[in-house]
Amino acid sequence: MVPNNYSSMKKLLYLAIIALMVSSCGDDKSDGSSPKPQGFAFNLVSNGRTLTAGESHTMRIEIPANDVQKVELFLDGRSIWSKNEQLSNKMEYVLETASMPLGSHRIELEVTKKDGKARKKAVDKVLLAANPPKKRSAMVVNSYTHDNQAFTQGLEFYKGFLFEGTGNRGQSTLRKVNLETGSVDYKIHLDGQYFGEGITVFNDKVYQITYTSKKGFVYEPDSFKVLKEFTFNTNKAEGWGLTHDSEYLIMSDGSHRLYFVDTINFTTIKTLEVYSNTGPVNYLNELEYIDGKIYANQWQSYNVVVIDPQTGAALEQIDLYPLVDELGETPPEVLNGLAYNHDTKKLYATGKYWPKLFEIEIK
Repeated sequence: MVPNNYSSMKKLLYLAIIALMVSSCGDDKSDGSSPKPQGFAFNLVSNGRTLTAGESHTMRIEIPANDVQKVELFLDGRSIWSKNEQLSNKMEYVLETASMPLGSHRIELEVTKKDGKARKKAVDKVLLAANPPKKRSAMVVNSYTHDNQAFTQGLEFYKGFLFEGTGNRGQSTLRKVNLETGSVDYKIHLDGQYFGEGITVFNDKVYQITYTSKKGFVYEPDSFKVLKEFTFNTNKAEGWGLTHDSEYLIMSDGSHRLYFVDTINFTTIKTLEVYSNTGPVNYLNELEYIDGKIYANQWQSYNVVVIDPQTGAALEQIDLYPLVDELGETPPEVLNGLAYNHDTKKLYATGKYWPKLFEIEIK
């Protein structure tokens, strides 16, 4: 049975709850005039996923200026701009891309509040080359006999001989070849567990890397005595091509990245991303360093890409398909093997299991 005054009590209770809710939803004013901040929102506005090298890129910074003591921008972890006075709610920063290497970059905005607390927001960008690679082609000047049992992975001139590294597990070798006759004057076999890949000769030592073992070898160039073994690492955990500049080994892993490797401790000093004006240049394989540029054969193609070692820009694309016509038959395997004789200024190319090696000129 319900008491007669139940409805009145229920109505009074309801009114009390409403009053309490209204009271709690009122403005909480810290100084009697302005609302107390209820959060900390800021933004970094940067339109577009890609940028073009050489262009200026404007970014808008939006912050609650009255609650911030410092703003700072970072490019790939390096501070490029900061401001801690005369802050406004909306500011701009112009990023100049002319001196930036191509490829992926992270831009971070760090905002520090007046209470010392800091937060970050980030945007990711890809910097493309300003121009497409210049198209060129190769012309065969001369041809030589090449061992058609050689699964060519690396090729280099040293003291009048061709040094050649070959692959396939259980069949990998390092060999010294007579250019004129094609005869193999000397060779050694790698242990059966290794799949040989690129080679280069640097400071009178032969360097050879392997495919998936993350292992490399340093040899004495006359006897091929192993002087040292080393380990390396790449994003794909693979070794493909190898060359060097005046200071570092340069290694590829079949992606669009090149790795500059120290010859003392074999750590990666820097990674270079190779891009054209449309995107990454993938499948970089056998390498050669010629007159300050990196030449890279693209796996499963007849293209050689000429790369700027400072920016990663694909400057030229050389078509080596004329070599196929000179073979007179369908190539048994892909093009792979570039060697430049720095004394004679002549460039040579061959492929895996190809019966010929060609001296070429670039038109």
